[in-house]
Amino acid sequence: MRPVVLAIGGLDPSGGAGILADAEAIRACGGEPMCVPTALTEQTRSRVSSWTAVNATRFGSMARAIVEDEHPAAVKIGMLANGDITSRVQLVLRMSTRPLVVDPVFASSSGYALFRGNYKRAYKSLCAGAVVTPNLLEVAHLGSSPAGLLDDNAARAVLVKGGHRKGRPIDVLFTRDGEQAFEGTRLPDKRGTGCRLASAIATYLALGAELPEAVRLAREYVRGYLAG
Repeated sequence: MRPVVLAIGGLDPSGGAGILADAEAIRACGGEPMCVPTALTEQTRSRVSSWTAVNATRFGSMARAIVEDEHPAAVKIGMLANGDITSRVQLVLRMSTRPLVVDPVFASSSGYALFRGNYKRAYKSLCAGAVVTPNLLEVAHLGSSPAGLLDDNAARAVLVKGGHRKGRPIDVLFTRDGEQAFEGTRLPDKRGTGCRLASAIATYLALGAELPEAVRLAREYVRGYLAG
């Protein structure tokens, strides 16, 4: 049977990012996606115009039902929207000890802010035991470093995505055992690559892969998506 992977994040009607992209990646990598939205966005393939957070109580009820009845083998978190929903996410995560992947979404590819409130506090509150997948801009907005996220926030690992680097994109996986670089060649960019990468990692962890192998396989999946 395919393992259930729960994706929590914003709903992008265009399917380029958010939980629709999460579901596509989870299914492509061998998982069974189940998704709970934190926000409804007015969005096309080129830009975000606006968004509205879902009711936090309703979000909590939906997420709790999935965890209680479906017992996800992994959880992936993207857009949190605000502090109220973050608090509900924390309650839901206490019900599950499965692998957790946190993609700390700060803004859309077009630069539209996707969190209202204290972004740094919200995402750091979910780091304990998680694989955190920030890009370089998100690391800066978290006000920390990969080592800081590991030591101060008890993250399991931090994968810093290198798509914003000049030159060749190099992702670096930081764990308490050291660092591992994953080099690649630059391909034409598409929206939602961060969503898909984090969801693919969560899926491969749910399937039993060790973390470095889950990252490698997830990067292969994203490369296929970019090349397609």
